[in-house]
Amino acid sequence: MKMENFTALSNSFVSEMAIFDELTKNYLDSDVELINQIANHIVNSGGKKLRPILMFYCKNLFSNLSKEAEINVHKMTVAIEFIHTATLLHDDVVDESAMRRNQPTANSLFGNAASVLAGDFLYSRAFQIMTDVGSTEIMSIMANTTNKIAEGEVLQLMHCNNPEVSEEEYLKVVYYKTAMLFRASCAIPAILSNQTPEIIDTCKNFGGHIGTAFQLTDDLLDYSGTENEIGKRLGDDLREGKATLPLIRLMSTGDKNTTSLLKDTILEPEGAPFDQIVCLIKGSDAIDYTKEKALYECNSAKAYLEKFEESDAKKELMELISLIYMRKG
Repeated sequence: MKMENFTALSNSFVSEMAIFDELTKNYLDSDVELINQIANHIVNSGGKKLRPILMFYCKNLFSNLSKEAEINVHKMTVAIEFIHTATLLHDDVVDESAMRRNQPTANSLFGNAASVLAGDFLYSRAFQIMTDVGSTEIMSIMANTTNKIAEGEVLQLMHCNNPEVSEEEYLKVVYYKTAMLFRASCAIPAILSNQTPEIIDTCKNFGGHIGTAFQLTDDLLDYSGTENEIGKRLGDDLREGKATLPLIRLMSTGDKNTTSLLKDTILEPEGAPFDQIVCLIKGSDAIDYTKEKALYECNSAKAYLEKFEESDAKKELMELISLIYMRKG
């Protein structure tokens, strides 16, 4: 099946996504009504469900899953998505975001305190699911992953309004905040199907490169997409004082006036000439440079995927990599 957009991904797993939706509904249930309202708002507000879908594809790379392992993969897709959703709830509070996925953010509807606490609920519920799955190896990976995500959040906070942030420092934030959860998502099916440590590491590395590529294409969309496509205001990263890779590249290659404008904007984004900055970025090599970095990550992911035998799952994962590189939303 040729994937033209992310909708085709979930169409490949209709029965699996039905189970995912049912499990999600069951695990979201709480005696506290406000938690139900907030959690359901964000979980049901759309989104690509890319991490669970990646887990289903990676599961299909292996043919020896027991019935129990299949059930546990389904449970872990929910745990992974809950952790991802918790980070979104917390991110939107920190960033004071008003829109996500073309809908009002939870914090704009329910308030910051309620959103943070609902995120905490999702984190703890995810670890309850993991306890039910009962794999110490998965527990260890997820404990390390959530810890790195938290470190990435703090690093990003430290880099806000910092015009001196380097490409290396920025990519470290990407690795912690985004790639780590992709790594875990791709490794879990291998763990549950009792693969060798070498294969599990291959899945981790594959996922890490996919996650980094996904974030870099996200960086591009903030300057080259449309608000309808990306589900939030264009330029939100810059308005929040965040220097993503296109901006970091332009600051390192632009003339004195351009560099001065960008640094001043990152220090004080309020009222910045966003349209002018977009024109400067598009008139430089910053877009192509970021695309090249994303392509490198995609090609690295493909190299790890090549280590697996030919199968429909492998072929579709190759298509997924290309889709991530070409995505518009």
